[in-house]
Amino acid sequence: MDIIIVNDFGYVNGGAANVAISEALELSMRNYRVTFFCGVGPIDPRLTKSNVKTICLNQADILTNPSRLHAATTGIWNRNARRVFSDLLDTHDINNTIIHVHAFAKSLSSSIIYEAQKRGFKVVFHIHDYGLACPNMGFYNYQKHQICQLKPLSIKCLVTNCDSRKYSHKIWRSVRQYVQKYITKFPNNTPYFIALSP
Repeated sequence: MDIIIVNDFGYVNGGAANVAISEALELSMRNYRVTFFCGVGPIDPRLTKSNVKTICLNQADILTNPSRLHAATTGIWNRNARRVFSDLLDTHDINNTIIHVHAFAKSLSSSIIYEAQKRGFKVVFHIHDYGLACPNMGFYNYQKHQICQLKPLSIKCLVTNCDSRKYSHKIWRSVRQYVQKYITKFPNNTPYFIALSP
């Protein structure tokens, strides 16, 4: 069994990366063939010392990219990530591979999910936040400091300034969400999810 683990970051910068890296190490110790695919380095030293194959794009995440235009476009649709991921999938058997996605919104974009689903690979998505539905990824109005009850991408949602930064960020996030939902067809075309629970 081949398992491809996908995460924005190749090092521990938060909960999603910690779970993704720990999972890669544990599965490799159980004799699964594991590939760790990420956008932003450096690679955690535990991965480099293990049997896990790592592929890192060595790009900046969308917040630290010095080119705001490049950050905006790759944050919505990362062509390079899709191309490299496509090359990786060329080397894997669709019947013997599971793709476990942890996080893609901060560097990789939903283009990788699009590529995997287009080819018919089994994709499992690990829900670490509300990004599969909510543009600001929190179902929270950061301006009013309250839980958001609006339907994502509805007119009321689009005209509400709920972003933690400014309204222009909300518009950009809504475009990203629209692409994710209507072009990538995520989460509708992804039947497998892992969610935190008691």
